Amino acid sequence: MKFVIANLFIVVFLGVGIILQVKSSTESSTLPMATVGVVASGQLRNPAAVEKNINIFPKTITKVKQISSENELIKNFECFEKDKFMKTSNDSVILSGSHCSKLTKLKITNLSNGYTASVFEVEDKKYKTDLIPLTDGVNNISVEYELNPRKKEIIEKKAVFTINREK
Repeated sequence: MKFVIANLFIVVFLGVGIILQVKSSTESSTLPMATVGVVASGQLRNPAAVEKNINIFPKTITKVKQISSENELIKNFECFEKDKFMKTSNDSVILSGSHCSKLTKLKITNLSNGYTASVFEVEDKKYKTDLIPLTDGVNNISVEYELNPRKKEIIEKKAVFTINREK
């Protein structure tokens, strides 16, 4: 019986303490909203890390290089295409095309500078890469992919073709 009375006393004591603490915190947080962020002189405060006369929004916007269709080269895979040499005068290219079979894990890398392109599946059996930077002269492009003609059989393939950048 002494154990039950002692526990009851502890619960009541802690409950009263919590109620008083919650009540005092709600009373202290009811400040008028007009005083938040206002200095004694009546002016609004600036963030501490920003000087007063700094223009946060610049008036000039830098121009972004427009990507034209000149940068796009078409390269089809597994479509009986035998061209292994392409020419361009651009400093970067976008590869696009189609693949006539079910390809997975398509990876395109410029072996001349080590850049691995991001490959996007545009439509069914069509792909497009991001801008691939080219070096002057010959750029060997490695293409790795998995060919999945049947669900049980996966064939890993690798091909290399060349893009010649002329000035």
